[in-house]
Amino acid sequence: MEIIMLSILACPIGTPLYSPVDGVVTNINDNSNHGGDTAFDNRTLEVSGIAATNLFNWNSIMIRADPTSTSNDNTSNHTNPLFIEYVHIQSNSCLVQLGDHVAKGQLICKSGSVGFSPTPHLHLGAYRSSDDGAESVRVRFECAGEMNGRETGVDGKTYSFLPLAGGWYDEFGLVQSGKQ
Repeated sequence: MEIIMLSILACPIGTPLYSPVDGVVTNINDNSNHGGDTAFDNRTLEVSGIAATNLFNWNSIMIRADPTSTSNDNTSNHTNPLFIEYVHIQSNSCLVQLGDHVAKGQLICKSGSVGFSPTPHLHLGAYRSSDDGAESVRVRFECAGEMNGRETGVDGKTYSFLPLAGGWYDEFGLVQSGKQ
């Protein structure tokens, strides 16, 4: 049974995206412009949202995490490497190349709205294989800024959340539940 556990992160087009792990870039596709965040033939493409032509025209980047970089994830007892994928990245925004080593916190690209994307957002997926159709795994997110009125890192503590399928999240946690 395939488990789909993509985290949906609400963010405007052009939001800087940083590597969540130390690792190696294993896949880049940032040349699609379906979805309206770039100009093509001197006109802005507005074919975002539910158009069938957008179903498989997204941009993405995938990173294979170094084993030491994922020691605190929810699935660290696995022997297979962890792969992290960002989907709907901005066209031609990648600052790294295939095979590059990246450090946790390194700027790697920008968010977009390319492909089947009714509103600007980012999908973040974590997998134990880079194969198409690989089952996803849950990973814990560290929070940025303030959470519940407290800055993260206060008194040496960091705050995190474990996303659930279908929810929309920002840097502080849940924005909108997937349950309607």
